Amino acid sequence: GTVSLQLLPAYSGKPYVEIDGNEPGFTEKNKTKKSALIGIATGTMLMAVAGVVINYAILIPFYVKAFGMPLDLILDMGAKINPLISNKWTFVLICVAPFNIVKGIIDSLITALVYKRISTFIKGIGNKK
Repeated sequence: GTVSLQLLPAYSGKPYVEIDGNEPGFTEKNKTKKSALIGIATGTMLMAVAGVVINYAILIPFYVKAFGMPLDLILDMGAKINPLISNKWTFVLICVAPFNIVKGIIDSLITALVYKRISTFIKGIGNKK
């Protein structure tokens, strides 16, 4: 299968990893709850890491330029939430990473609850490519 990193999907604005299901991959060969949990945990951690890197290198500088918002103002807002925030690096580690981990857990729980019901539909779409 193929793996691609989609940096700016139109529906969420968050990076995600897309895996082409035409060839069997790890979860295709090992359809167990354990392999699903490994996939969910791995995906959540990759999303958190990508979120930190993209926010640090692209999004925060974009907000500074696009909205004329000084970086110090963004950092001060973060420091009001957590006084350990003192620079852009601590901002993304303390604010962005936990947010993405919680988001990944919520997304994973929702997926786990609805996947069986919609898997036939999803597989049908994948076969139309």
